[in-house]
Amino acid sequence: MARDLFSVLLRIALCLTLLLPTLTAQVERESTQPIDTIWQPNVSATTIGNHIAQGYRITDLEIYDPASPRFSVTLVQNSGSYHVTGWWWYYNVTSTELRSYLAQNQARPIDVESYLDSSGTRRFAVVMVSNTGAATKDWTLFLGSSGTTIGNFLGANGYRIVDVDGYTSGSARVYAAIAIRNAGADLRSWWWYLGISRAQVSTFLNQNNARLVDLDPVGDGTYDVVMNQSSGVWGYYFDQSSSSLTQLVNQYGRRIVDIERVTSSTFDVILNNNLDGRGTRISQILNNGTTGYLGAYLRRLDGTTSTELVKLNEGIRFEPASTLKTLPHAYAMYLCSIGATSLAANGSVPLGTTGSCPNGGPPVVTDTLETSLRHMMENSDNARTKALVDTFGVAALNDHASTVLSMPRTRINHVFGCGGPTENTTTLEDLGALHDYMADGNLPNFRAPFHELMINSRTYPRVGTLDIEAIITAEAASEGVSGAVLEAFRGNITYAAKGGNYDWPSVPRYHGSYFGYISIPFVIAGRVVWQQYAVGTFFNDAIDKTVNFNAITAAYCEMLREELRFALRTWVGAVIGSNTVFGTACAGSTGTPTTTVNGTPGIGGTVSYTTSGGPASMPAVFNLGTSRTNWAGFSLPLELGFIGAQGCRLLTDPMIGIPMTTNSQGRVFAILPMPVDVGALGQEFHVQFLLLDPPANALGLVTTRGVTTRVGIML
Repeated sequence: MARDLFSVLLRIALCLTLLLPTLTAQVERESTQPIDTIWQPNVSATTIGNHIAQGYRITDLEIYDPASPRFSVTLVQNSGSYHVTGWWWYYNVTSTELRSYLAQNQARPIDVESYLDSSGTRRFAVVMVSNTGAATKDWTLFLGSSGTTIGNFLGANGYRIVDVDGYTSGSARVYAAIAIRNAGADLRSWWWYLGISRAQVSTFLNQNNARLVDLDPVGDGTYDVVMNQSSGVWGYYFDQSSSSLTQLVNQYGRRIVDIERVTSSTFDVILNNNLDGRGTRISQILNNGTTGYLGAYLRRLDGTTSTELVKLNEGIRFEPASTLKTLPHAYAMYLCSIGATSLAANGSVPLGTTGSCPNGGPPVVTDTLETSLRHMMENSDNARTKALVDTFGVAALNDHASTVLSMPRTRINHVFGCGGPTENTTTLEDLGALHDYMADGNLPNFRAPFHELMINSRTYPRVGTLDIEAIITAEAASEGVSGAVLEAFRGNITYAAKGGNYDWPSVPRYHGSYFGYISIPFVIAGRVVWQQYAVGTFFNDAIDKTVNFNAITAAYCEMLREELRFALRTWVGAVIGSNTVFGTACAGSTGTPTTTVNGTPGIGGTVSYTTSGGPASMPAVFNLGTSRTNWAGFSLPLELGFIGAQGCRLLTDPMIGIPMTTNSQGRVFAILPMPVDVGALGQEFHVQFLLLDPPANALGLVTTRGVTTRVGIML
């Protein structure tokens, strides 16, 4: 029998009026809300059950091997907008059993697959969800129906297809298909095509400004497809191996919504975006015209825990080149912390190289460990790196990575700069764990030198005019942070990074990566609190080095934009504390006293005021006031010559006078705690010492310079 009228082309376009406004949209195929997701090819029902026990639910099921049976499956965490109160899955069921389960569970199907069991009997696998209460949808299920039958029903009743699986019954092409009423929250412009080529799939997607909902291979090189009006970020791919599909999912941050097995080892898939706004932006930057495989990673270091903010290929092993020099650098700090060596320890370093590959030959210099580390991290010196690795031992470094730093996929396999034959490996997650360890207070005396000996400029990495400093400038302008406040923000950032690359131009094949640490200051309740982050990007096996480096550089910087913006917002209206010496002192019998001030004039801080050069062991008064312009009707400063202290001046109103005594060296000091109430931000007070010095003048009094203290945020 010839295929029905729809075997060449069936196109149904339905745009109906809003009928059921309370219905919820179908998240399984359409949602781009980020969710934890799993996909696996060729797995047993037991494996799927284990995932379900961990709180996941199936959204797409494909029969991989009906004899076992084994499945290809995609699952999502049953939470958030993906949460359903009840759901079920069945396989090896007849059409009658399938419909019975639907009735029994008061459910509607979201995925149905038809197959022949080992005896040649038609069987079905189905995933269904509860269809009660607010989750209720008007739906229908076709089993073994022709395209004509389905098309006539849809056109007459206002339904649209959400899942279709074609198969041969006798000599006819028939379908298992799920349809829902095209109304309310489920209203879509949509199209259904049968038996079209890959080229036609692309043509109709562009023509309709649509996205795929279901992609079903016919087996003769053509496809039955369902497409809806375009929404969100998505993609589709043909002939992907399981490994390449995993790479696509991880690199682009996608969720598989439909997977179809084509051969024993390849799949066709539809992918939805599975990233938040920042992740989507980073994915688009990272994958714009690039080649090879790439990754990006941002991790907030929260003390004993960490939060991963951007994850793209974060667990994929890659060749990091010189970026992995961070491992021997961290190990050196560990050895210093246990007293096995010191940063001042001397060692012999052969500097001979052949190209970029160190050969262990002359010339030989003597360096301190600190000097060698600085050359390795700031200048990427391969000869000094080899000397350090040889001293520490490759086995010890690899063991430290796996057992102490929680870097199980990191290995040094060859000499840095020599490029193989076996690649060095790490992952973005592993490098994040290294920086987490160093930031977490494990080596408190060596955290600062660990960062200081790395590349510290925030202009690194850079593409065009884009670097971290440029992002700070742009976001500060947007948030209205400028002047001294912006400079204080900049001055409280700590940044440290390392990059690397390997080139094989003859192949061509290029590797490149950056990984770093940044501590960003936030103002909370008048105090600066630092939030630490690990950030990194990489590409491997690229054929265009420049494009790929530009992509990972831009992604690296852009990942920090939101964090810098959020931090800068907390600095809006911030007050920077200050201590300003003003006025002049008058000469006494021991010369003119000098006044110095130390400490932090921030909320909860402490400031000390010291006067030196006064008479020894004599009474003094520490005056504290709120005005340096007037007091009791007198203008300040008030020259005291009219009472016998010629040339001496009262600089502040004496609101509070604290009696003191100079020491045997003629020194006197006062320590003042700053307010802890954020309401004191921006307040100013003024201090001055008055020293009893009978030989100095008729009044027997000497005055010092004053100090104005402005209470600001605690830096």
